[in-house]
Amino acid sequence: MSRITLPGLEPTDEFGAFSHDAALGHGDIGFEPDAEYALQIDGYDLRKYGEYALSLSVNGTDFADFDEYGYNHIPVELGESYDLKVELPELPARTGVLSGTVKRGGVALTGARVYWYDNDYAYDEVWSGSVNVAANGTFSIPAYVGNEYELTVQMKDSWGDWDTIRTSLNGGTERSWHYVTASATGLNFTVPPSGTVAGTLTWPAGKLSTDKSYSYATLYEWDSFDEYWEYAGSAYVNSTNGAYKFNNVLPGKTYTVAAYTNTYSDSGLVGYATTFLGGYNKRIGPKKLTDVQTFTVANNQNVTGKNIALTRRDAGVKVNVTGFSAYSEPDITLYNLSTGNEDGIYVDTNASGAGNSTNGNVAPGQYYVRATGYSPAANKTRFADGFVTVTEGKIGTLNLAARDAASNFTSLRVKTKGNHRVGATVTASWKVESAPASAAAGASAKPYWSDGEKVISTGASAVSPAATHETAYPAVTVIAQKAGQVSLVGSAYHGTLDLGTAPRPTAMPSIKGKAIVGAKLTANPGNWTPKPARFAYQWLRGGKAIKGATKSTYVVTPADVKSRITVRVTPLLNGHEVAAQNSASTTKVSVASPKVTAKLSKKSVKKGKKAVVSVRVAAGSFKKVSGRVQVTFGKQKVTKKIKNGKVKVKSPKLKKKGKIKVKVTFLKTKGIKKGALKKPLTLRVK
Repeated sequence: MSRITLPGLEPTDEFGAFSHDAALGHGDIGFEPDAEYALQIDGYDLRKYGEYALSLSVNGTDFADFDEYGYNHIPVELGESYDLKVELPELPARTGVLSGTVKRGGVALTGARVYWYDNDYAYDEVWSGSVNVAANGTFSIPAYVGNEYELTVQMKDSWGDWDTIRTSLNGGTERSWHYVTASATGLNFTVPPSGTVAGTLTWPAGKLSTDKSYSYATLYEWDSFDEYWEYAGSAYVNSTNGAYKFNNVLPGKTYTVAAYTNTYSDSGLVGYATTFLGGYNKRIGPKKLTDVQTFTVANNQNVTGKNIALTRRDAGVKVNVTGFSAYSEPDITLYNLSTGNEDGIYVDTNASGAGNSTNGNVAPGQYYVRATGYSPAANKTRFADGFVTVTEGKIGTLNLAARDAASNFTSLRVKTKGNHRVGATVTASWKVESAPASAAAGASAKPYWSDGEKVISTGASAVSPAATHETAYPAVTVIAQKAGQVSLVGSAYHGTLDLGTAPRPTAMPSIKGKAIVGAKLTANPGNWTPKPARFAYQWLRGGKAIKGATKSTYVVTPADVKSRITVRVTPLLNGHEVAAQNSASTTKVSVASPKVTAKLSKKSVKKGKKAVVSVRVAAGSFKKVSGRVQVTFGKQKVTKKIKNGKVKVKSPKLKKKGKIKVKVTFLKTKGIKKGALKKPLTLRVK
């Protein structure tokens, strides 16, 4: 054993290091003989000392020949001891300065700091640091004259860690780092007009079945030109309080935030799926501006309260493998047939070739799992596969026992054909290639079609559902298998760009009912293909829409007299275009006879008092009749306006005792004929 001793470095008392990752400090350390060790002093680049004196001696002999990387190579011989002594010069003082301001919108950016990095730290044991921005927006950093420095502006994130933000220096290009040379004053950093966005992530109450430490928030901005949500940044979520924060968010844009929680491998826990503001948590991300809750940010505005509650769980797949090589890492792939996506699991086998692992961050659905490995001893490929279905919040387990298999399958080409439109039939074709070509003979293949959430078909074709509009779906995953061969999996995304063709009528809409004031008309929507989910209605008078008439029934009003009525029926089917169809029109609407009813509030009154009669007038189902009614109390007549089909009429003072007849007549108005109470009422005057 040889020994090398480093008694200490002067004047800074720095520690040294050997290139073989062995720490060299005070005292001595043993090294293997017949080898070379390169000496470098931590914090110093020995090549750059130049005029500054540095001496290195080994057993009293000076070594001054450092290589291009700053190392000095020292031969070590068996049984010898070496005393190394390094004398470093006194360091020069920092006589330069880096100073300026940090502002946003002309206002000091309080709470920020300027971080610096010395690119020429050859004679400086401190090569980086930071200073806080003062309340008036200024900063000052001592520096070595002539050295190049990198400067960046930072703000704290939700963890209290410093987050670099983009700035412009003296009106230059926005960037994260700026290069300056000391001494440099008047370094005015401008943070672009921006604000901050903050919120809190929450999990369901009760026993936590995930690890909050792996939670993340993502900021998205709406691209109004291409109409999609574009990634705009990410932030860690504080696992203690669920807080997140985005700095340097540009104003004038429309934003939303999403968050999710992952779990670490083999934790036995299951994560939470991505959820957006407003609660959107489908496996296929939002396609429209209105799918999620949005907000804007003004310059220097701190937007808060953008809270997200995670509710939808991920699922987990646990794989137990046996029969693989000892201490190996089989290649294991999880193919989610319900979403068309794939994931993986990392397994390290033990001495028996067995192992297991869990991925708790996968989407629920049906999985095909394939594991492959190589056995050096047998010079053969080992292979295992199987299916497992997992549900939200649960971990499904699959046991895979490896077997010998050939790897003659070389590729599986999958294609789709059909219109890129909702409701269109899409067909898949595939070809298994192998070497030799004969190995593919007898191979079976099965397709699994996905709409992004579930399997929609296991045949050669599928119909593009409404959920796939403006997505890459439907997707097809094809599994090719043959006994004794490693399987192959291929996939293709068809993409649904257009809405489906609008439903067309096979039997035209029609109207049931008489075209007379007060009649109730009923729309028969007809028959359509494809079958609509529901219908919307609009009644028309003379070809023009009647305000508020949007139900499947319509009561004819006096305003309709002499006009023809039609109904416009609109079939509605999600993911399909819209094309309305008008019914045939009615005959011209005719006037109706009124139905007049009346009731005395009291059947007898005292002499000299007034009687009150309540009058109602309707024309069929039309109750809101307006016009005038005439009530005759014996020989005295009272005429009064009626509104909404009812009115109360008071008599003059009744001066004679006895019985009198009360007659009620509705006077003719537009759309309604003159009509009277069928039988007069009898009033007794006491």
